[in-house]
Amino acid sequence: MRLSRRILSCSQALFFIAVLTSCSLFASSEVRRGDRFVDAGQWEEAVLAYQRALRDDAFDRGLQAKLALARAQAANKYEEQARALVKDHKMDQAVEAMKHALTFEPARIERHQALADLLKMKEAQDQLRTAEQLRNIGRLDEAMEAYQRAATLDPSLTIAFEGITALSEKLSGGRRGEK
Repeated sequence: MRLSRRILSCSQALFFIAVLTSCSLFASSEVRRGDRFVDAGQWEEAVLAYQRALRDDAFDRGLQAKLALARAQAANKYEEQARALVKDHKMDQAVEAMKHALTFEPARIERHQALADLLKMKEAQDQLRTAEQLRNIGRLDEAMEAYQRAATLDPSLTIAFEGITALSEKLSGGRRGEK
């Protein structure tokens, strides 16, 4: 009886060790997978692999560092993409790219500020389009207000200032003719 208990205890211990070993092998395969993604520059995939590996070993500092690096690189990729989209005047897509960057590093204040700046630039361009539409249908006072809002939101938007100047001349000339 004692022998059978010992055998049972030994077999349970071996089973327990086998389970622990397989868990660590699984985690290390996820780490290896993440490392391969890093080598290939596939940062998002690396983040996912490292996150899966951390489920089994949440306190592994080396693994946490790898995850932090992969997150930073993924965020940088989307921030660069956002900057390129701004240069191409694709503000909606730039905003989405910056939001995606924030999903990887939500604590980065600089990225939150960059998103806020992008949203202001987008709103300024929307106001500029509105101003031009209003000007084209003859609603000049409303167009002036929209140009002014666009210029306030984005002082680098020279087209808004040009619109203000042109409308001011047109409005003042028209008002002089009314006198």
